[in-house]
Amino acid sequence: MKHGNDSAPPWELKAGEANQLPLVVQATQPSARIEQLDPDIVIDWIKTYGGILLRGFRFRLSSFERLTSQMCVDFLFNESPGRETVSIENRIQSVDLGPAPFALHAEMARVPWRPDLAIFACFSAPSMKGETLACDGIKLADSLPGETREFLRGRDFRYMQEASAEFCEKWLGKANPSEEELQTLAANTPYQFFMQKQKIYYYFLAPVFEQPLTGGREAFSNFLLFSRDMHKTKTFPTFSDGTEISDDLCDEIREIAKGCTTEVRWQRHDIVILDNSRFMHGRNEVLLASERQIWTRFGYAAFANENGVAKNLRAWRFYRELDADNSITDFDPKQLWDSPEKYLVQFNGAEACFAQMDRDAYLQSIFTNVSRIKTAAPQQWTLPLSTLLDLHANLVGDQTAPGFIFHPAHCGSTLLARLLDQKNKTLVIREPFALRQLAARIASEPPGAEDDFSTQLLSALLSLLSRSWGTDQKVIIKANVPVNFILSQVFSCLPGASGVILYASFEGYLLSVLKTPRHRQWVMNICAEMAPAIRNIAGLSGIVYEELEAERAASLLWMAQMHQYRQAIENAPALRSLNCERLFEAPKKALEAVAGFFAIDFSGDELDGIINSGMLSEYAKDPTQKFDEANRLRERTLLAAQLKPVIDSARGWAEPFIQSMDIPDELPERLLF
Repeated sequence: MKHGNDSAPPWELKAGEANQLPLVVQATQPSARIEQLDPDIVIDWIKTYGGILLRGFRFRLSSFERLTSQMCVDFLFNESPGRETVSIENRIQSVDLGPAPFALHAEMARVPWRPDLAIFACFSAPSMKGETLACDGIKLADSLPGETREFLRGRDFRYMQEASAEFCEKWLGKANPSEEELQTLAANTPYQFFMQKQKIYYYFLAPVFEQPLTGGREAFSNFLLFSRDMHKTKTFPTFSDGTEISDDLCDEIREIAKGCTTEVRWQRHDIVILDNSRFMHGRNEVLLASERQIWTRFGYAAFANENGVAKNLRAWRFYRELDADNSITDFDPKQLWDSPEKYLVQFNGAEACFAQMDRDAYLQSIFTNVSRIKTAAPQQWTLPLSTLLDLHANLVGDQTAPGFIFHPAHCGSTLLARLLDQKNKTLVIREPFALRQLAARIASEPPGAEDDFSTQLLSALLSLLSRSWGTDQKVIIKANVPVNFILSQVFSCLPGASGVILYASFEGYLLSVLKTPRHRQWVMNICAEMAPAIRNIAGLSGIVYEELEAERAASLLWMAQMHQYRQAIENAPALRSLNCERLFEAPKKALEAVAGFFAIDFSGDELDGIINSGMLSEYAKDPTQKFDEANRLRERTLLAAQLKPVIDSARGWAEPFIQSMDIPDELPERLLF
């Protein structure tokens, strides 16, 4: 809201104070909420100061999303490891969940599509250490000795790496292009490619001194110190001619940066917004990682194109939008339902975004969400949602209904999906992102309040996910957590569908999701994302998730999903349940039972071949890691002893809800006992 002269705003501004970000906006009322801040005023603060701290304003995931969405026109994922996804649809992630200190860096300056704004929101503050560091790149550039500044001015950094065949396939459309083909194929990419000694390399250039979004003067804001201190490399970046940046120069910059850096000592409900083209950030060592729950959002500023705002707009800042010359002109939307080749990756505003797939691409995509899908080609297409719905409404002919794997996560569903994914018999689609987007949206509405548009869109999407390359190819859709809250809508759209619910007991679920700080962070993230859906469940509507510790939040998630499963089994005759421990104990027997239920005709030899293929000795989500069931059981036993007081306490808190809602520890309609 805007405040006139007759109404003092519930905050005070602290600008230019020592050892602080340029602007601190301090709430003056204990009940102040982030919704009280006018986004236009916040944007003005960002444009004026470049780095701001909003302190003392309560927020939820939804209000954080609304505020930041009005600052930016688009957001992107940081695909570096160590993060958890808070909201896939809104591209909100956790910070890296490890304990290590991080060197100063501009977020994603290692790629050509670096975001304009880096936004951090503290859901739970660490009791000690774990401060975030913010270094003003303008102040750093100004503080460099004149000789150093002149040496660097006008130079570019070169970020170069060797291109794998997979990388070439993604960006050039060809895994092994010739030297003569490189320049032509690379014309519509953000990279330069070249061949040297039979190896292909790619790179992009970025100025040493940026023209930042705010501040009006050049800034030193890049990936140099992080690469040197964290990755221990001198070749990423180099200067544009390939010359290494000397250790002496890095030491000088690092030392001067200390005097330009402030520490953010986190408090619950702090929000920090940084101009990512100006400020670098890092962090001190994290002593208690489970306490430090910070959400991030990286976006392209809505005001970046305004007159008077300095910004070196790169052609690939919105890198998901391909140049028109890189599109395929013979794409006929009417052929969408002919085969699964055009895959609906995500909804983006009023459009559906499609990618090119083939059978191998589906097989290689352990997940088909935005960050992990393995497409058959780099091209993408968009289609207005109105056109998609019209095409679906005029669809002629019946489709074979798919099977589903429903699961609460962390219970072996990826393993089961991979075991079922056999090229000539099945097509398994793992965790479609667009389905998650729609499920989260529909589930957040009060029961009976779903709008017709979302229902029609769900029907069209499920129809697209049901396509196959032949009538004898069974389609299996491995769903994701939000889908558990719209099971009745799924079966209403696909009355002939069948499903297996792979689940865990109360103790088994808590052991899986509380075993590491990263898992506990996932619990808090998914609980925040699905809070509106959980509030729609009568017996759980009064629980305030923000006040819960991770073990109670995990209990809440288990209860909510088991309640949904039990109701679905009562109302959908083609649903069966499978305790995940049966899958781990007897994988062949479980696979045979699931395949039989889905009418997938695996012979005895085929079942033996699948079980002996090596999948059971590798981690399902990352086949490069080894897995051993005996080790899992040993670790589980140790973990059960370690977490017994926590789980007993959680069970004691949850028991009244479990009893009043008649939530079973074991679901009926079991495939295996």
